[in-house]
Amino acid sequence: MIDFDYGFYHIERVLRIVRSDAAALNDMDITSDGFWRSFAAIIWALPAMFFSWVVEARDLIMEGVQLTMVRIVIFSAIIELVLWFLPIFVLALILKPLGFAHRFSHLIIVRNWLTVPIVYAYIVIILLGLTFGTIAPLILLAFIFLLIVVGIQIRVTRIALECDMVVAAALVVGEFMILIAIMFYLQSALGISPSP
Repeated sequence: MIDFDYGFYHIERVLRIVRSDAAALNDMDITSDGFWRSFAAIIWALPAMFFSWVVEARDLIMEGVQLTMVRIVIFSAIIELVLWFLPIFVLALILKPLGFAHRFSHLIIVRNWLTVPIVYAYIVIILLGLTFGTIAPLILLAFIFLLIVVGIQIRVTRIALECDMVVAAALVVGEFMILIAIMFYLQSALGISPSP
């Protein structure tokens, strides 16, 4: 069962952190229990992610991908989970030599809960696309949204790790570039990228 009070409480704190309120992190559950409970954010984000997968599946089928909508949605879910969990394992390895191992739980808890408002905000762009059907302005809007998300991730990473902006930016931008490459590879390997 989803603990709505717990979830809304942490999402509200994360939004305060986005606004550079570092004190909000102290109000979050940073215990080991809080670490594992933060993965409930996947369930919170699931309706928005599922909607985006279905819309993407419809578009891919229209572009000629020879898979059923169900298979595309399943493959999209697999890719989403890989892109969610893989950085956690990588961060667990690299934060220790960087001297931030003691802030690992802080970062993962904040990142997990931050994903919820981000995926629902992205739905607005999808709905605009479905409503107006114009591609070029929406591509630009999606790109701007992506830049905003990267900026937000840098800010919350800096606060969660208590590091300087350069370190936070290097971690976020490096992770972003690697995940984009992995996403394209998995899409191609699973056959859910449009034919050239």
